[in-house]
Amino acid sequence: MFLRPAISQQLSMAIRTALFGLLALFGLLAMEGTLAQEPGVQDRITLRSPAAKSSDWNAAQATESRGQIQNYDQLALSLISEDGTLLKFDSQQVQGATFVWKNKGVESALKLFDERKYRESISALNEARKVDTPRWQQQFIIARIVQAATAMGNTRTAGTLFLDLAASQPPPILYADMPLCWTVRDVEKPLLDSAKEWLASDVEEAKLLGASWQLFGPERELASKTLSKLQSSLNPTVAALAVAQAWRLVPPPETMAKYEAWLAFRDRMLLPLQLGPTEFLADRLQRVGEIDLAVDQWMRIATMHSDRYDRALRALQAAALNLSRAGRAEEAKKIEIWIDEMEGT
Repeated sequence: MFLRPAISQQLSMAIRTALFGLLALFGLLAMEGTLAQEPGVQDRITLRSPAAKSSDWNAAQATESRGQIQNYDQLALSLISEDGTLLKFDSQQVQGATFVWKNKGVESALKLFDERKYRESISALNEARKVDTPRWQQQFIIARIVQAATAMGNTRTAGTLFLDLAASQPPPILYADMPLCWTVRDVEKPLLDSAKEWLASDVEEAKLLGASWQLFGPERELASKTLSKLQSSLNPTVAALAVAQAWRLVPPPETMAKYEAWLAFRDRMLLPLQLGPTEFLADRLQRVGEIDLAVDQWMRIATMHSDRYDRALRALQAAALNLSRAGRAEEAKKIEIWIDEMEGT
């Protein structure tokens, strides 16, 4: 869901400037995700422009290719183009894919997910992926199961499922579903225990996951050292996420000195991977009193990552709450209307 002009006109100038630029990107962003298409429609992929310059809302700059995806993994995507040519793309440049599901049973399972019937969708998706589904499409189904578990608050389960997915070397964009900790929050002991085990693993993805949840826990020192090492990972996705996770260790008074560099780094990441770092930025900006900038980042989440319902909704709720606290009731009310529409009320 994109912010309506009537709503955007009520926001501060700083927020409006960012949002107006996004409205022009509707056609491009609308194809992000992996929802099934009608039979006979070609698969589509979006490729980020390697020459694109970094800016606040620049991440969607991309080109499109159509055809039939043959395979898609951590390294490359193979596509038979419209003229029958076999093309290969570096997976680090693929920031979105929309494709026809080989197993049509997946579509009904995804409908449950879209209706936010997460528990039912997990069972349905797990069954659907077993029937006539290519390995690379199974990875996207498992990623959706991870999303469902995360939305239900089952972080430990989501973490375990993601690590199983990571072992199959999935496309980089699916690392956006790794249930990392990005904001200041209380962590319950069972999750801390699991995080400690993950941190002790020999698997980089497990180390990253564990470090994110232990960064301010009993294993803080080890978590910090682990993030430093992971920034040199041969897996560029792991390395980038480790860099962004390490921002959480920067003392709040140094936030604004780092802000522009953080934005530039975030905007160089594949669009789906930008969600977690943007959540960090919004949370940190709010904590240092930069409410307009924080609201800008929450709006970015709700607009550019609107397919992640639970996180987009949480971003809007945070924006409305902070505007209300700042005495900006009219602006908060406009966002509350958006929240009501998202919730279907």
